[in-house]
Amino acid sequence: MELVDATPGPLLFPRGAGLIALFAGPPGTGKTLAAQAVAGSLGLDLVRVDLAAVVSKYIGETAKNLRAVFARAAHMHAVLFFDEADACFAKRTELRDAHDRHANADTSYLLTLLEEYRGVAILATNQRTSLDPAVVRRVRYVVELPRPERPERERLYRRLVAEAGGAPDDPMIDALAAAAELSGAQIRDVVITALVHARREARPLVGVDLLRGLERELHKEGRSLRPEQREKVMRVAR
Repeated sequence: MELVDATPGPLLFPRGAGLIALFAGPPGTGKTLAAQAVAGSLGLDLVRVDLAAVVSKYIGETAKNLRAVFARAAHMHAVLFFDEADACFAKRTELRDAHDRHANADTSYLLTLLEEYRGVAILATNQRTSLDPAVVRRVRYVVELPRPERPERERLYRRLVAEAGGAPDDPMIDALAAAAELSGAQIRDVVITALVHARREARPLVGVDLLRGLERELHKEGRSLRPEQREKVMRVAR
């Protein structure tokens, strides 16, 4: 039997031995939660890069801060997590002034650090098309996290309602899941609002509380249930 070396060669991975993944999807679809799950499954800490603390208007400061972040993560053997990565890995622009030149230099340096990092790095973005193409070329896995479909919304409602002490088999849950497309984070906020209403009246959470929570959540986005949708939900409540 001939033994074959299965170790990836320099043509496949010419620079680092790390792994870069991109989590893309609308806000509230669980990108941060997924990154935490990956780090937890690997038994590693998750280092979330605070872009506000890293990016500086002073020349050379951003590069120094980034170098310190990567060095710290490498020492910890941690998973690096760049939330809202488009703010740091945005497409490089045409050179119009010194600010553009330094911003492009920072992006190029960040790409070098990312490529040479030997651990796991996860980028999360709400706007995948805003990322620099050079970043996408370095990504080995792209995970799309869309808004949940109706069956998934129902399961989320039922699980969260059960955790809040309500009845997960409440028939209004089906109607609410069908009435509005929400992200997982929004459904969580619906249930939290419903629980607050119920606690104020010193009683268990019920379906009408969920309707209040849903309407409040939709109002944040300038949306509302159509009259026929609300009437359909209320018919179930009766």
